Amino acid sequence: MFFFKFPPRSQHPPIPELRQLFIGAASQEASSYRLNTLTENIASDDLPVFVCYKGSSAILSAKYAFGPLSKYRKFAAGKELIERSVKRDTSNVEMRYLRYAIQSNLPSFLGYRDNLTSDRTFLSRNLAHVDDAGLRALIVNALAFNAQ
Repeated sequence: MFFFKFPPRSQHPPIPELRQLFIGAASQEASSYRLNTLTENIASDDLPVFVCYKGSSAILSAKYAFGPLSKYRKFAAGKELIERSVKRDTSNVEMRYLRYAIQSNLPSFLGYRDNLTSDRTFLSRNLAHVDDAGLRALIVNALAFNAQ
């Protein structure tokens, strides 16, 4: 009889910690670094919400990268991960929030603002169905801050 031992699937970091670091990474390099560390081993075929956090981390880390080419590479890689994860689960409120938060805070010259209106509408319509108080508060704040 043969037994095959497969390596365990990576442990996922706690979502509440990822959320806190996501918020902090916009203004604190240490939070960006920690978020990147927690998401670096997430594979592109992992659960979409974790892939989306990995993409968000890449984009946020671009702020602290040296040189325009390095910044752009991080942005492009992050954008691809976010878009791929949202396509895999279009009804995931957390991922739509992440994309909305990223797009609403990026410089317009990057051209990554295609989903602002649709994500804003989706978040507004689905806010009442969000059971997680922490996520609900983040969405409310993002919608209020970026009121159009």
